Amino acid sequence: MNTKTSVEQGAAGISIAEIGKDRTMPAGKTLTRKQEEFVRHYLVDLNAAAAYRRAGYTARGNSAEVNAARLLRNAQVVDAIDKAMAERAARTEVDADRVLRELVKVAFFDIRKALNNDGSFKQISELDGDTAAALASFDVVELGGNEGGVIRKVRLADKLRALELVGKHLGMFRERVEVSGGENPLTLLIKSVQGSHLAPVAHPGRLSVAGGDRGENAA
Repeated sequence: MNTKTSVEQGAAGISIAEIGKDRTMPAGKTLTRKQEEFVRHYLVDLNAAAAYRRAGYTARGNSAEVNAARLLRNAQVVDAIDKAMAERAARTEVDADRVLRELVKVAFFDIRKALNNDGSFKQISELDGDTAAALASFDVVELGGNEGGVIRKVRLADKLRALELVGKHLGMFRERVEVSGGENPLTLLIKSVQGSHLAPVAHPGRLSVAGGDRGENAA
């Protein structure tokens, strides 16, 4: 009989919530019960619309997105979220620096550090901390009967995704549009798509020239 032992290692992710801008509510007010529920549910996955629904608000159409965004401009709600996040970070000892360090381990993982000279995979106990952090899962299958032996399966964390997240943290991969000569960007875009001059386009019953004078209806 074959037996299987599986160890899964969760991947760390960075979620950026842009909250607190344009705070509209005056200071001094306390949260309502539903607002407290919204804060509690928002901390689960940082999904404002989902938190709005789970908090018990009535949501029809896109009202959840609209009203959730309004809640994130409420000074008391934002302060409650900030405080709860700070308390959770202190309690779990997880902060942005630690998440980034874990991403770096995956992003710059070198597979050679996990292999022996003959190409076989090292024992888990032989891996250093940085190498072990780059493993997403490690399965051990013990073969029963006359076959005997052990099969080990290793799945690595997503290196490219980790590199992307680290790069975004460093401000890389931003799309830039260079505009020279002070010309309207929309005009530049139209020219790049259409070209400077377009050939006349004939239609039944009329003649129009794209990019030129207004077409005259045929008699």
